[in-house]
Amino acid sequence: MTTATPSAELVDMDGLAVMLACSKRHAARLDVAGKLPMGLKLGRCKRWVVQEIRDWVTAGCPPRSKWEVIKSGGPKLRVAR
Repeated sequence: MTTATPSAELVDMDGLAVMLACSKRHAARLDVAGKLPMGLKLGRCKRWVVQEIRDWVTAGCPPRSKWEVIKSGGPKLRVAR
């Protein structure tokens, strides 16, 4: 019998904290403050798309509001470095 392996395309808060090299609590605070990309709500669970987090980091970790504009292909915004 074959067992399915979990998909690594989505991460929970623990996985997100590992990707960002910070604590789970700090990642949660960043989310509440609107500094992370929008997570997906799956019932009571919240998950983030791994590739979106990678793209967001590559873009310089802009706040969620700017990230949504960048992601939608809106006007080019300068990312503070």
